[in-house]
Order: sequence, then C-alpha cells, then structure tokens
Amino acid sequence: MKIEKVNRHGIELRIQGSWCSIVKPVSNPTGPIKNVVFHVGKPKYIANCWNRQFAGYDEIISPVEFEAQAKFLFACYRNELELTKQTNQV
Repeated sequence: MKIEKVNRHGIELRIQGSWCSIVKPVSNPTGPIKNVVFHVGKPKYIANCWNRQFAGYDEIISPVEFEAQAKFLFACYRNELELTKQTNQV
C-alpha cells in the first residue's frame, strides 16, 4: 500500500495493487476498526472523487496522471511477486 496524498483533515488517498481508496485512519482504535473507508475503486474514479469531495485547491490531482501512476505501481508490485515466486522455487 502506498499513501499518495493526505489532505488537511488527515484523509488519505491510497494505492494498493490495481485498486485505490480514500480512507481516514482512526487515531485511537479501541477495536478492530483502524480506518474509515470513504471510497474504493479504480484510479480514475477515485481521482475524480478525491478532486470533488476531499481535495483543497492545492491538493487537486490529474485523473489521467494518477491512473498512469497506479498502473506503474501495480506493474512493479506484480514483478516483485513474480521474482519472489521464482526465488522460492530455486
């Protein structure tokens, strides 16, 4: 998981695999709940949600650039998994 942006209210824009999410970590978790999840989806949808509902003027992101970055990170993650599998087989 990679935290891409954090707004002034502590809400985080995260990338994990090919999915993205908008979450707010719970400051003092007393039970199993550690995050409040607002949205989960593909990068372009999440970037648009971020820009409409959570971003300030200085926190707006380009949906196209965000989607490209998420795809790149997913490709890197997939390559890491393949290398790990190959290493474990030897």
